[in-house]
Amino acid sequence: MTDLLTSLRSIEVSLARLGRVELIQSLRPGLSAESSALMVEACGFEPSDDIPALFGWHNGCSWEGDPKLGKMWVYPPFIFVYLQDAIRIYCELKRSGNWNPDWFPVLLDDAGDFYAVDQSEAAPRAVRHIRNEFLHRPVIEYSSLGAMARTWAAAFDNGALYVDPSDDCLNIHDDEFSSLAARMNPEISWWSDPELA
Repeated sequence: MTDLLTSLRSIEVSLARLGRVELIQSLRPGLSAESSALMVEACGFEPSDDIPALFGWHNGCSWEGDPKLGKMWVYPPFIFVYLQDAIRIYCELKRSGNWNPDWFPVLLDDAGDFYAVDQSEAAPRAVRHIRNEFLHRPVIEYSSLGAMARTWAAAFDNGALYVDPSDDCLNIHDDEFSSLAARMNPEISWWSDPELA
């Protein structure tokens, strides 16, 4: 998990450099690996070690007041939910019958889309981008949380992820990011097969 934590810390440094003050201040202290694993297991999900590592870095975001949503994005337009909220969301989605119980949400946006870790035998540890209107077609974008964090850290470093001065929100140069992601994740067809887009 050293690689994952190194990338997450790099992302945090980049967010601070880009002036994401509200976001940095909202990051909650991390949980112990044992504590987070027990909490996730209690809701019926068997986590791989990268989920406790993610919430060991920080236990998501929590803020008071009404900050501009775009200033809270760790990756546009997603926010990093804290573990207790992720568990609540997971349980609600699982009860709905429209959610695969092998997916554990870690990031969400205000449209109901998620990034979720897949613990199925077919794709263990993979990170799926699950779009609310395409629940039947959840795409794998990364082989693991570590691969996702590495890609995002590199995108901050090369400017593919940046702050748009017109609205002071985190934004993405889509073509530059997709090219970078394809180079860093050659085993993931989403980034190289235009028919999947």
